Amino acid sequence: PRSTLFPYTTLFRSDVGRRRLALPLLIEPRSAVAPETPAETNLTAGQLLFWFAPKLQPDVQLYFDRATTVFTLDGALDEHHFERAFRQLLAGCDALRTRVIERGGIPVRHPGDPHPDPLEHVDLHAAPDPDAALQAWLAERSRRAIDLADKPFDSALLRLGDQRFVWFFSVHHIVADAGSLLAITRQLSHLYQLSREDRLDEAAPLPSFEVYAAAERRLRQSERYERSRQYWERKLALPAGANPFYHRPGTAFTTRTARLSVELGAAASDRVRELCSQAGLFSPAVLFTGALFALLHRIHGEHRLRIGTSFTNRAAEHRDVVGLMM
Repeated sequence: PRSTLFPYTTLFRSDVGRRRLALPLLIEPRSAVAPETPAETNLTAGQLLFWFAPKLQPDVQLYFDRATTVFTLDGALDEHHFERAFRQLLAGCDALRTRVIERGGIPVRHPGDPHPDPLEHVDLHAAPDPDAALQAWLAERSRRAIDLADKPFDSALLRLGDQRFVWFFSVHHIVADAGSLLAITRQLSHLYQLSREDRLDEAAPLPSFEVYAAAERRLRQSERYERSRQYWERKLALPAGANPFYHRPGTAFTTRTARLSVELGAAASDRVRELCSQAGLFSPAVLFTGALFALLHRIHGEHRLRIGTSFTNRAAEHRDVVGLMM
């Protein structure tokens, strides 16, 4: 059986339209008595954004509330060692043990004990068409709500054949961002190898999310942060033109959107990266954002344009920390 995991990853994208917005939540130890009403929240600024959105529109299915990912594992896999490794991952990662609760209207996070049933096993190898059965399973499962009072993720290991497995992992953004997925997969692959070698007791835990939370609190009390806050408040106070990109005159406003994905292919992707490198851009996202602004300007002629987007806030010292740092 394989000793390492994750040769490649496919981000699962549902073809069904989602509703867009943002969200957040709270946490308490599974084995502890819930605290009295706290004086203030211990959520970070980013987590609070995810908490407020469903409060404003609780009936809207949020588009960006979680990272839903499918990992294809081709080759022999020991399911027993995979589950042992996953349980050890949870034991050493406070973010994935976090529950979010509300006390007196104030959201609070509490890392607790690992969930007793963290991984579901699903056998699809006997289905007439295992791949079709997988897509149907994913379409239904990806819509399932994550109960933050229970656990901040949903996870299942699906067997499609003797040497074909898929790991489904959906995690709420209040406890993890895209960078966290890299830390999670690195650690899980390492733990799987240790389990197969009967050395799982040697595994070190991942750094605590509190390391980042404390760094954010210090930053928000600094003069540097205050200067940045005042700069952006002045900049955002300037009026911007209406954005007709998502709305046509005479049609009703709605939160419903549909994602359209376009595969660029290897050659075009390499060319985009080359252009970004030549221009000194830190990410291809800058190039595509510039193209979007050019399109919006052509649509309605405005010179002051705004769009909202998430961005990474992960410093090098937080490389292995699982948590929301957007």
